[in-house]
Amino acid sequence: MIFGIVVMLTGGAAVGRAGGAYRMLREDARIHVFLHFLYTNAGRALIHLVGRVGYAFSDKITYPGWQVLISMPAGEELETPYSLKAIEETPLDQELAVEGDIPEKVDCYQGVFYNYFSIGMDAQVAYGFHHLRNDKPYLAQGPISNKLIYSGYSCTQGWFFTPCSSDPGLRSLRNILRIYIKKVNRSKWEQIPVPSSVRSIVVLNLPSYGSGRNPWGNLKPDYLEKRGFVEAHADDGCVEVFGFKQGWHASMVMAELISAKHIAQASAIRFELRGGEWKEAYMQMDGEPWRQRMDKEYSTFVEIKRVPHQSIMVRAE
Repeated sequence: MIFGIVVMLTGGAAVGRAGGAYRMLREDARIHVFLHFLYTNAGRALIHLVGRVGYAFSDKITYPGWQVLISMPAGEELETPYSLKAIEETPLDQELAVEGDIPEKVDCYQGVFYNYFSIGMDAQVAYGFHHLRNDKPYLAQGPISNKLIYSGYSCTQGWFFTPCSSDPGLRSLRNILRIYIKKVNRSKWEQIPVPSSVRSIVVLNLPSYGSGRNPWGNLKPDYLEKRGFVEAHADDGCVEVFGFKQGWHASMVMAELISAKHIAQASAIRFELRGGEWKEAYMQMDGEPWRQRMDKEYSTFVEIKRVPHQSIMVRAE
């Protein structure tokens, strides 16, 4: 039995939901699915065709989805987005040893993103906005009201006034986070520093974040060589990792006046989070945020790797 599915999408969250349904169908060996995502991002003329397509398109490129595995000390069930599901205990990559004590029981969640994954205050603001929109949908009935509400959350949660705040939950991610990566064409894991200034870290697959912006920027060859980077492409097998310092910095990046804080390019990533004074962190992938509980004694791990199945993106004028 073969299904042909065409889906019209308007945002990254819809991609995650449709992708989740697609993966469930793929698990049934009797069903072969051709899934086409027609994805328009904030009115931009971009068409993303994701999944297995049986015919050729002009001006097309392949790009991977990225699997997210979260492993944390056992506890209360998370309220997760549709694209993230609870699974049986799954081991982390054995090539990178875990330092410190390991809890007797862990909870694991797994999902896939195609556009971006982020940790920090951008996800916290998105989480607040999504909850308000779900609880009081009459307040968010159009793009103008949405932007006003989003701006309000950005201010009240400290995104624009972080340097003036003493709240430990608003300080640098370096206080709770370690980052390990595999560089492009490298087989070994290595730890990289977390910049002291960043309060949000984004892992970008496609150059389309925040209504189609490219915070990574178009970097000059001499800078790429100096940092050991390669020119970013959707089909290059790696993701770009960058940071936002606070709301003002993010606003200038979104206006394409400056680039984000470049951190790394990687073919695999592991984030290790330890709570301390933080009781929770905020994460999102493809526009779907959630509140991630944290533990003082044991670490929470987020491991990101490429999925084996390639997807196709087609640009259209």
